[in-house]
Amino acid sequence: MHHTHDSQHLQDYPFVVKTFPVGKRVFCNLCRKSPAKWVTIGNRRVPDDPYFFCAVCFRKFNYTADNKKIGSFQALPYKDWNAV
Repeated sequence: MHHTHDSQHLQDYPFVVKTFPVGKRVFCNLCRKSPAKWVTIGNRRVPDDPYFFCAVCFRKFNYTADNKKIGSFQALPYKDWNAV
């Protein structure tokens, strides 16, 4: 529960906020060529949340040449189970 207006009923949880495609490969939202390896949450520099990146685009877009993070976001490794 995050807010007082959230449901107080146990059967309403877990609450699904966003689902990911099943049976479909998830590609990098930036280059649209390579499979996603990272997902960012709360990244104000991109139009969608969550936002998927391949390894190359993730580093180039979110970090400087001296490896300093640009902006504020949560980054998680993304495992594409459809690619297994």
